[in-house]
Amino acid sequence: MTRSAASFTKNQKVVHPLFGGGYIAGEETIAISGEQVRCLTIRCVSRDRKVYVPKSSLPYSKIRKPHRDFRPISDVLLGSPTTLAANFNRRMKDLKEKLDTGDTLRIAEIVRDMYRSYHSNELSNSDQKLFEKTQDLLVSELALIKDLSYEEAQKLLDETMLKQRKSRKRVAKPAVAPRTGAPSTLIVKNGKAIRV
Repeated sequence: MTRSAASFTKNQKVVHPLFGGGYIAGEETIAISGEQVRCLTIRCVSRDRKVYVPKSSLPYSKIRKPHRDFRPISDVLLGSPTTLAANFNRRMKDLKEKLDTGDTLRIAEIVRDMYRSYHSNELSNSDQKLFEKTQDLLVSELALIKDLSYEEAQKLLDETMLKQRKSRKRVAKPAVAPRTGAPSTLIVKNGKAIRV
């Protein structure tokens, strides 16, 4: 999406594809490689930092408005995790492709797929770093969507993922307790199975 500096207003909620959610703080002129450059300034939600985007780069920056509603994100987070590729290079390629889209729902998929492994200390250092970056992007956007602090948004994510784990445990339990004793024999009579 092509955006110009004029299409942003002060205190507008925005999502930067690399730094996550924040607010437009205004415009500033800063020195870059000895040259004075006019930049759009974004105040990030996740950390006490500012991101400067040169106005000439805005059409290519992929800065966007936050997702409108938490429900589709929650639906993704509550879905069944996808098994990640066992091969490190393939896994990193797949995850970075999703991450590079900047799409909130794709980012939520990464968090969902890696969340349990991260909290069980089952990820490699590279996987952990990628998860932490992805989680930071998602949490900062959740903070904007729900008008929460970063910490409250992190708590919302953790609570949502706890629901996901509980629902997966319920699904995993057998509907009927296994029978004990001698194996059963089934006889089909008139199209119906009869246990003998």
